[in-house]
Parts: sequence; C-alpha cells; structure tokens
Amino acid sequence: MDNQRFPVVNENVDFGVPFLPFPEEEAEVKEAWLVRIIWIIIYSILTAAIWLFAYALYLRYANRSSVGYCNSKETVNGKTILITSKATGIGLEAARDLARRGARVILACGEIKEAQKMAASINSLETDGVILVRKLNTASLREVRNFAADFLKTERRLDVLILAASLGGSDTKIMTDEGLELTMATNHFGHFLLVNLLIGMLKSSSPSRVVVLASSAHSLLTSFNPKDLIFKTIPYGGLKAYAQSMACNLLMANNLAHLLEGSGVIVNSMCPGMIKNQPYITGNGLVAKIYQIFLNVATRTTEEGAQTLIHLAVSEEVANHTGAFYIDCKERSMTNLCRNGGLAKKLWERCEEVVGFIHKNDE
Repeated sequence: MDNQRFPVVNENVDFGVPFLPFPEEEAEVKEAWLVRIIWIIIYSILTAAIWLFAYALYLRYANRSSVGYCNSKETVNGKTILITSKATGIGLEAARDLARRGARVILACGEIKEAQKMAASINSLETDGVILVRKLNTASLREVRNFAADFLKTERRLDVLILAASLGGSDTKIMTDEGLELTMATNHFGHFLLVNLLIGMLKSSSPSRVVVLASSAHSLLTSFNPKDLIFKTIPYGGLKAYAQSMACNLLMANNLAHLLEGSGVIVNSMCPGMIKNQPYITGNGLVAKIYQIFLNVATRTTEEGAQTLIHLAVSEEVANHTGAFYIDCKERSMTNLCRNGGLAKKLWERCEEVVGFIHKNDE
C-alpha cells in the first residue's frame, strides 16, 4: 500500500536536472582556475624576458663584434672641418680625432656650454689642431640661416662638412615654432638647408667632402610620402619619424652627390651603429623603455661609433668615391627605397619648398 502511494525512485535514472555544486566546491574550482591563469601569466612574462635578453645579447654581439676602425694615417693640417653634433657623442669624438690630425674643427651644437667645456679639455692636450665651438640648433631654420651667414663671412674655406647632429623620435609628436616636426627638423631639414647654403664654399675649397649621418634605421622604412614629411595626415610614431629622417638623409646625400658630380666635392653617408647617447627613440613610453634596455646592453662606445665618420672625412680610399653608404668603414648596400633616384629628386624638390631654398647649379 505504501509502495503504491509513494513509489520508489530508481537512483540510476537521469532526469536531466543538473545538481549545483556545494559553495565550497565552487570556490575550489574558481581558485584552481585563478592559480592556472596566474601561472600562465608568469610563464609568459618569463618567456618574453628570456627571449628579450637573448635578443639583446645577439644585438650586443652584432653591434660590438663588427666594429670597423679607421686605419688611415692621413693628416689634415690646415684644413677646416665643420661638424654638427651634440655636445657629447660621435661628433665630438670625430672632432677629437681630427684635431689630433691637425684640423681646425668647428663644432656646431646647441649645448654650447657643455661643448665648450669638452673642447677646452681636448685643446689642453698636445694636438696640432684646435676645436672651436659655435652654437647651432639644426631644428631651427632661422638659426641655420644665421649660422651659415656668419660662417661665410668669417671663414675662407670648408674642406669637410660632417652632418652628425641627430635626435631620436619622441613618444608624442612635437612641432617646432616654424611648424616642422622636431625629429625631421633636427635630423634632416636643418642639414638640408645648411649644406645648400654652404655648397658654394665647398666647391671653392675642392677637393672637399660631405659626410651625412643616415643610420641603418632607414631600412625600417619601406615607403613614405614626400608631400607629407611632418606627419600632418600620416599617423605619427617616434621610430617611424626617426627612420624617415634617416632615409631622407640618405636620399639627400645621394642626390647631392649627383648634383655635385665633377665638382670635386665627395658626398657619402654612414651609420655609426647603436650608440647610447644617439638613440632611435626617446621618451617614457613602454617601447622607448624596452629599447633603452637593448641599448644599454648592445651599445658601442662613442669612439667606436665615430670611426666611420673619421674614415669618410680623411681616408684616401674614398677620395674619389661618392654617393655611397658606409657602415664600419666599409661600403654597404642601401635599401631599394633609398636607391630610387626619382624619389631622391622629388624629396629634394619638396625640401626646397619646406625650407624656402632653391638650389642653383651655378652656385
């Protein structure tokens, strides 16, 4: 009777009703998944750190083991050499070496007090030459014009022009008071205007030379728009800005070599390698900080970085060799972008418009 009123339920039958876990079991499941996720994150971070460290060591080997030294014993007694540079860096090291060889070196830089202090310490040593310091911020076209005008008034000749001032691309786009993007203004536009203003003196001083810092960072750029060199419509990036400025420098050097062919003025470009105080990018962003870690591990000394500058300024090996790109005192191939003569001409014409200078062949 009881069995009919209350039938026994078969415990093996699945009625499709899920049974919720006890609160303790649910907490254990969540904790297990949390622990697993934490371990995955830790593993990923460690893997990335090991990979980055290994890559930094590779960069150190590649950057330090391939250093080429200028073996030329040539002297440059009585020659005037103009170098745009920071107060410290490869420009100063090149000035030090060239002064030892007897040159009258004019170091043009923005940090004039620091540069004067460094020059005084070098001049106090027994050298056949001398280093003079003049103020020049290549980011300012107005300052470049004033500097060139004064140079042409006070100097009688210019045997070597070394364009080595550079600024890494910033985290955020910075514009000058003349409406130019700061990286391009410092690295390219100022140098473009300066070399054009001094072409006449370079010709009259021939045989003479122009050495342009172009950096292998130019290879990071596969294309750019000559009509927009200051990132008005194109998205800005610090590394992109630096790479573009270096590609523009190389194209400028190539076109200048073409324009001055047969004039006795030799024009070449170069890369110094990774140098701590001449970074590709600057700022406090994550990319800049990671790059700085690489740079601290892989960096060359400024003396090592200056060797190719010195080689191109004095070596007889390049006395008649123009329009080439050098790394570690050896000629290296350029990217297809920078070998493009048509692009070099378009860039040159666009830069003439930007800086307000029209090049004349009869200068």
